[in-house]
Amino acid sequence: MIYDPKIHKYVCKHCPKKQYKNKRHLYDHLHYECNKLPMTCMVVGCGKEIMRRNSMKRHLQTMHQIKDSWEIYVAYIVPAENKLKLPQSGNIQYISDASLWIPPSESLDLKECFDASIQKYVCLNCPTRQYKNKRHLYDHIHYECNKLLLTCMKDNCGKQILRRNNMKRHLKATHGVVGDDWEKYVAYISDDPLMAPSLVGNVQFISNKDEWKTPD
Repeated sequence: MIYDPKIHKYVCKHCPKKQYKNKRHLYDHLHYECNKLPMTCMVVGCGKEIMRRNSMKRHLQTMHQIKDSWEIYVAYIVPAENKLKLPQSGNIQYISDASLWIPPSESLDLKECFDASIQKYVCLNCPTRQYKNKRHLYDHIHYECNKLLLTCMKDNCGKQILRRNNMKRHLKATHGVVGDDWEKYVAYISDDPLMAPSLVGNVQFISNKDEWKTPD
């Protein structure tokens, strides 16, 4: 543990860029992060790397609305030349490449959803949702089925999108909104309070468009 009097901070000898005013924060870094392998979020289109389990769990809840069995959406991607300490994984997969990850859909039994007459997997709740690939049905069930739509409130747009990443992409491409402030321009609109997602971040939950508060 190194204290640098010039900057009045504790500095990690392994990671010089990691500097802390509080000695306990350096200890936490050494214990939880330094020379440790990060977890990778394997939700489609994400790939975010996070060191701590609680932080990954919070990320999955906030960004992907995954609360239960969160470990099955995470992997440790271990390079062949790995020299980092491998943590206890629980239900987290160890893989050498992201392409080798086994998605949760492959462990689900969706046989009852397969319609042999059309050779497709059909959602039991939304019969018009039909997929040739079982994984696509799984993605629909997890991300879309019975989920509340996000509504873009920027410039009275009104476009409705299910997935947060897609809404973020829409705001950037269509309205020039970049960075973490994108949630300020989005709302969940429903007069049923039971439809409110468990974690909405900075997204407003309103019963009608007139209740929306314009960002400062």
